[in-house]
Amino acid sequence: MEIKSEFEKPERLYDIDWLRVLGILAVFLFHCSHYFDFEDWHVKNPTPDIFITVVADIIIIWVLPLIFIISGISARISLSFQKAGKFIKGKVFRLLIPLVFGIIFLTPHQVYIERFTHGQFSGSFFGFLPHYFDGLYGINGNFGWMGLHLWYLEILFFYSLILLPLFLLFRKGALVKPISRFFSKPGMIFIIFIPLALFEVFIHPDGLGMREFAGWGILTYLLVFIYGYVIFSSSDVRKAAEKLRFLALILALGCFGGRVYMDFAGLITPFGTLNYAIFFVIRTFCMLSFLITIIGFANRSLQVKNEFLSYSNEAVLPFYILHQPIIVAIGFFIINWGIHPIPKWLFLIVSSFATIMIIYHFIIRPLNPLRFLFGMKLRKIG
Repeated sequence: MEIKSEFEKPERLYDIDWLRVLGILAVFLFHCSHYFDFEDWHVKNPTPDIFITVVADIIIIWVLPLIFIISGISARISLSFQKAGKFIKGKVFRLLIPLVFGIIFLTPHQVYIERFTHGQFSGSFFGFLPHYFDGLYGINGNFGWMGLHLWYLEILFFYSLILLPLFLLFRKGALVKPISRFFSKPGMIFIIFIPLALFEVFIHPDGLGMREFAGWGILTYLLVFIYGYVIFSSSDVRKAAEKLRFLALILALGCFGGRVYMDFAGLITPFGTLNYAIFFVIRTFCMLSFLITIIGFANRSLQVKNEFLSYSNEAVLPFYILHQPIIVAIGFFIINWGIHPIPKWLFLIVSSFATIMIIYHFIIRPLNPLRFLFGMKLRKIG
């Protein structure tokens, strides 16, 4: 299905809806796994697990880039039938309001749990609460100005505003069609790896290239967002990805193996060295190959609509907003369970998912005030 001309509402892209749902579920699985891996987090299981760490490492390579591509495609769809003012208004209601709500109500307990489990605060949550507004989290204090995991909403909001003039320019088919034709030619989609790799290799990780936001630099996410709008919004490009899906999967797995080898062999050297460049070239090509694989398989097999998709697509944003606060809270209460990490991991996945869905289905979904705070469309009364 191709996006239609300006101000004519396009047909629904069901493969993109499925990818949105599956992408957020992958973020959920990553955060459940992050509790058990070897990296620091708000709360950690006392014993890390190598298998769960590999699961987390595979997901983190592609999941946020995929979500930014989907966001770019969604922006292209919205601007194909909306004027700029309505587009911005939609971003305020869908991104900014949930972000502010999350910063105030869903972030304080996560910061408290981090401070408590890291030995930085020893009192109760209510004793910590006045200190939540001391300084900025990640800089000099506690206030979660980006909502912790909700940084995606904040960055996406600013990306949407900053790129709006460019997006309006590329809304015209005359500019987009030559790009679509070029990247839909056999194998040409892999070329978009080059700017991504240049960003990852040459932008300093202590500056704009910092990778604190789910493993990639903010300029890399910006470029991927643009790719979604300009390139992957084309049905021809997605069909080209479908033809390349098996090759891309082989390349992705091979690159992931190379990335793991360099990591475990201690071959990753500081910024500016040859090994640093090699590592991030491999990692970036791995990311793009996974994206082509996933988009290709979705284009092949997920062009279907059903009740589950309709329900899940509406639930995506509330699920995303709720998932980490729930995982961190449950992780805190099970931290001293003396069982093997695998059954503990499975318990965390099942209990967190059930808790999120109960809260969503029975509390958020029926009530318009909560739907508003979680970025959902309001239900018609009567």
